[in-house]
Amino acid sequence: MSDDVIIGTEAEQPPTEAEVGAIEALMAQID
Repeated sequence: MSDDVIIGTEAEQPPTEAEVGAIEALMAQID
């Protein structure tokens, strides 16, 4: 059940550098 807690808290925290990089890569592909 600890995994569910981690997922819930991550939603309230700013994205990590790795997540930002992945999002930017996806946005670049869309463009």
